[in-house]
Amino acid sequence: MFLAMHGSFLALCLVLFQASGDKNKEKWMIIETAKNEGNTQAKESGQDFSLGADGKNLGPATLKCESDVPFKKCRFQKPDGKFIQVGNRCTGSMYGTTGKRIEKICRVDESFMDKTDTVCGIVINHVKQEDIGTWSCEYQIKGQWIKEETQINIVNNEIEMEGPLSEELMIQKGEIVLKPNNVITILPDVGSEFKIDFDLYISEYERKEWTTILLFAVDKGLIDFLKYGDRIPGVYIHDTKIYICSAINGKANVCSGTDVKLKTWTYVEICQHVLGGKLTFEVLIDEKSVYKKVNNKPCRFKNVKVFAGDPLHMTHHGKIKNLHFTTADKTNGGACVVDYTPTPVPSSGYISKDPLVLKKDHLITVLPFLGSQYKITFDLYLSSYGDKPVYSVLHFTQNGDATTYGDRNPAIWISREKKVLVCSAINGMLNFPVYSQPTFPLKTWMPVVISQTLVDKKIIYEVKINGVTLISMENNQPQLFQAVKVYAGDPWYLAQDGKIKNLKVLTQDDRECIDQCLAV
Repeated sequence: MFLAMHGSFLALCLVLFQASGDKNKEKWMIIETAKNEGNTQAKESGQDFSLGADGKNLGPATLKCESDVPFKKCRFQKPDGKFIQVGNRCTGSMYGTTGKRIEKICRVDESFMDKTDTVCGIVINHVKQEDIGTWSCEYQIKGQWIKEETQINIVNNEIEMEGPLSEELMIQKGEIVLKPNNVITILPDVGSEFKIDFDLYISEYERKEWTTILLFAVDKGLIDFLKYGDRIPGVYIHDTKIYICSAINGKANVCSGTDVKLKTWTYVEICQHVLGGKLTFEVLIDEKSVYKKVNNKPCRFKNVKVFAGDPLHMTHHGKIKNLHFTTADKTNGGACVVDYTPTPVPSSGYISKDPLVLKKDHLITVLPFLGSQYKITFDLYLSSYGDKPVYSVLHFTQNGDATTYGDRNPAIWISREKKVLVCSAINGMLNFPVYSQPTFPLKTWMPVVISQTLVDKKIIYEVKINGVTLISMENNQPQLFQAVKVYAGDPWYLAQDGKIKNLKVLTQDDRECIDQCLAV
């Protein structure tokens, strides 16, 4: 049973959620997975997910749901829509499976032998790429199929499971004071379907400046490099209009504007929901639709910051109240996930041991910080040289390409002159360049070391490639940078034809230590 929120289909947004009042509604049990060591590459690589980086099988993964009363039929629906008929007995084979890759849970775990009419379960012995996506566990009670869904994903060579996204939240009922860079909450998810609604009071128009009301951002929402999800959505006032901007069809900042009244409460709804069989972004003002656009590239955005006044613009002279949020991820189903949440580096320092093919806009991790002292090492393989000015290899950045100190710390390119270019934040210069002199050979692995270390109360910046030291000099303005994104091929330049492996980062939060160590 599904519940339609907030009434009329034509005038109001609809986001669907699973009802929870059914007595016989199953309890989706904890999913058990077996983990392997090592790393695996991104799904786009076409890698067989049944094998980990060490050549071992990924799995087993156990899926099961439970009923309060006995059932006669149970089944699982796979991501491709096909069904696996399980039944309510341990004897017999399962329709829709091949070999013993997928088995009834009772054949693997004897504790379920006497629970086959209340527990519907399977064990996937070897998880493959075809298993990635949404699974449903279903059983029949009095002629009605009752079901629940879960997601199977592969992250860092481990099987991850999560239930369907379904969230409803009153962020704040009372009036919210707008002020710059004002984070009022962080939402765990904003899925492909969502509704954000609130009451807005405008005191005066802003004839010249753009002013901010609300911003939902997957990262920092800074204008110098708006990423997909940095406005999901953003609400602004300019002249006599309210502008709503959001991530639609692969574009980070699709905006629409409409007039808004002064000195009266206006009801604003910002929705993404299915209309006429298509996922549609829609804006409604006082229950009247003023903008619609089909979104063919929905995503699930993780850890979204909600700003009542964003980090960039002046806040508007107005106020909001009754800020309400609902979301689901039915259309996307976890296929696209955008996540800029910092991930601690393992104690070994390795981000990735396996070869990574360089690709444009290939974010591989977000570091919580990169300290004043660090050591970055990797092996570089060049397949060919190109005729463009530069090609991106690796880029550590706080946000953009080269706007603020720390946007290149470091960044590595290959030039059309067949030289290695390394740029970093040195001595107050946000883009201090170092070029290699020799032309390095193609189709061979060569080690790269970029470091900043404390030597005799000085921070020494050093670049070494294939055993050759390109520079060793003092950096008199070292700095710790937070939430550092690491790209193996950045968003701003074509990627170098090649790959890297054994990427390792050693650093620590050394702000207090550096202040003390550098003190005279």
